[in-house]
Amino acid sequence: MKRISPWLIAGLITMIGAVQAIFLLRTAVELANFIEQFIFVLDIALIAFIGALIVIRQSGNIIGWLMLAVALVTSLPIFYDPAFINTFFPEPPRVLSPGIWVLLWLQGWFWLVQMVLIFQIVLRFPNGKLLSTRWSWLSWVSVGILIVAAVESAFTELFGPINNTWEVVNPVGFMTRDVTDGISLLWVLGLLVLAAGSLVALVLRFRRGDNVSRQQIKWLLFAGVVLVIVAISGLAFFSVYSDSPAWLDIIVQIVLMTLPLAVANAILRYRLYDIDIIIRRTLSYSILTAALALIYFGAVALLQYMFGGLFSNSNSPLIIVISTLAIAALFNPLRNRIQAFIDRRFFRSKYDAEKALADFSAVARDEVDIVRLSGSLLSVIEKTIQPEQINLWLRETTREK
Repeated sequence: MKRISPWLIAGLITMIGAVQAIFLLRTAVELANFIEQFIFVLDIALIAFIGALIVIRQSGNIIGWLMLAVALVTSLPIFYDPAFINTFFPEPPRVLSPGIWVLLWLQGWFWLVQMVLIFQIVLRFPNGKLLSTRWSWLSWVSVGILIVAAVESAFTELFGPINNTWEVVNPVGFMTRDVTDGISLLWVLGLLVLAAGSLVALVLRFRRGDNVSRQQIKWLLFAGVVLVIVAISGLAFFSVYSDSPAWLDIIVQIVLMTLPLAVANAILRYRLYDIDIIIRRTLSYSILTAALALIYFGAVALLQYMFGGLFSNSNSPLIIVISTLAIAALFNPLRNRIQAFIDRRFFRSKYDAEKALADFSAVARDEVDIVRLSGSLLSVIEKTIQPEQINLWLRETTREK
């Protein structure tokens, strides 16, 4: 039963998320809304079932239960998503019933539970334990953040969704806007302290840990960096166009899936060392894509400027063809140069190992002296594998007369 219950909990959480997604789809008018809600349920299921898998495989690792808690909180948008309240209450309710009061109260702080749980995962990653008992104060900071935010939300004078589409008078509220702003500053500072402490703890684990723990942390950092880049790109798009299209929300939700997958790979140690290859390929192809895009558009603009007078249309297909052929010719040389640069700067040990093997291949091709060849072999093994001890045995052969 202990092995079945985590799966049952994960299934129940997924069902809760699916039910709430169906409620939100009642007012959906575009295909993107259906896709977004489907990916929303898929995210919840992924987080929940990976959490259950960690609980079963590593019962002493609290990260599995934390992931189940994150999935549960995420599956309840009625408590934190203003779009949910605006769907059922487009205008302020005439009567503030106890149920609506609880819903509006949770709207003010319940979304913080998800953030606190995520920072707790980072703080305890990858074995589910704190670095030492001296770091336990961050757990109390987490509890304090939620208590302060919950008290502030309960006794504020005005209630309403967090997007401020409407407000109603709170019957038990006595805190003015100035007072709540001051209290909000407390839990915001606490959240910043929790975030900074979690990242510092992760960095210390990376510096003090063995090679396995470093590879585990690399998985989490890689997924986190990708998510941050996508989030910053979304914010930049919103700041320029003052709108967040549905396709951008879909991309963010898809990228969110990389976090639980990275946590699962790291903790369960599935193909742990593949992260170095993924990082190298991501860096090289990202830089390559940006460089080729700049070269392509630069070539098109330059050719239009130089030969625009020869064509009746400045957007002549010939200019596009020439630019495309130039990109095709530059692809492999540019990729090799970028990959070599990344290896020299960020993967020096791998670069040195490949260089040592290349040098040994050249020596082995031309060298006939067995003593010198043996010395070169021992040298390349020491540079690439770095063993504690090297022994080389050569079997003597006697020629038949």
